[in-house]
Amino acid sequence: MTTSMMGAGSEKGPIDVLNVSETWKKRFRIIEKAGNIGAFGYRNGSQLDLSERFSVGFSVLAFFFGPFYYFFKGMHQKGFVLLGSGFLFSFVFALVEILINKTLPPFLYYIPTAALCASLASYDYYMFKVKLVTMWEPFRPFRQVWVAATFALACLVLPIATLTLGEKALSNFQMGSISFDGILPGGDLQAEFSGVWRDDEGTIVEISLDNEVKQITIAQQTVQVQIRKVEKADRTILMKPDTANQVWTLRQLGDGERSSLNLSINDRFEGYLTFVRPL
Repeated sequence: MTTSMMGAGSEKGPIDVLNVSETWKKRFRIIEKAGNIGAFGYRNGSQLDLSERFSVGFSVLAFFFGPFYYFFKGMHQKGFVLLGSGFLFSFVFALVEILINKTLPPFLYYIPTAALCASLASYDYYMFKVKLVTMWEPFRPFRQVWVAATFALACLVLPIATLTLGEKALSNFQMGSISFDGILPGGDLQAEFSGVWRDDEGTIVEISLDNEVKQITIAQQTVQVQIRKVEKADRTILMKPDTANQVWTLRQLGDGERSSLNLSINDRFEGYLTFVRPL
C-alpha cells in the first residue's frame, strides 16, 4: 500500500512530460490555473497576480519577431495567418497614406501585428503543446499548412496588384477631384475637345483626350496628361501633365460646339484655341 501511494504521488501530469523548458511549463500551469479559455480573458483570471498575468498575456519575443516567432515555435499555420494579416494591415495603412497625402510613421505598419502576436503567443503555444491544437476555431480551414501559406501569399500579392491597377483612381482621390461627368451621357467633353486647334499666333495644338493614352502636342512637342476632373456644367477639363507638377485647364468658350477653347496653366491664361479639324 505504501509503494502504491508513493507511485501515485510521483505520477507526472501531461505538462510535466512535455519537451519544453521549465519556464514554459510554469506558464502552462498558470494558464490552466486561470481557466484557459482564451488569450484575451481567462475564466479565473482574477486569481492571477500581476507577474502571472504578464507572463501569459504578453510575450516580448513575439512582439519583436511577430509571425516569425510562431514559425520558430513550430506553429506554422498560425504564423502564416498572422503574416497574411500583417500584409493586410500594411495595405490599409498604405491606402490611408495615399488618401491623406501624408507619410505615416513606419512603426505603425508593424505595431498591430506585433501586438496581436505578443498577446496570443503564450496561449497559442499552450494549445499547440498541451492540447495539440494548431489553429483557432474560427480559422479551421487554415489547419493545413499549404492553405495558410496560400492565404499569406494572397494577402501579399492582391494588395500590390490592387495598388498597381488602381493607381490612377487612387491618385484622383489624392487630388480630391473625382468626377463622373466624363462618363455621363452627353458629357463626353474629352471627345469634343480632341482635335487639331490653332492659337492666336498660328501655333498648331493637337489635343487627344479620347484615347487610352491622353496627350497634347504643342508646336510638335508632345506631353502626356492625366485627366483630373471633368466639369460638364462649366465645359471644363482639368489635367495634370506627366512631366510637371502643374494643372492644365481647357475651357470651352461660346455656345457653339468646338467654337474655341481657353488654355490655362496653373490658372495663368496661355491663349485662345480655334478649332481647325478633327484628328
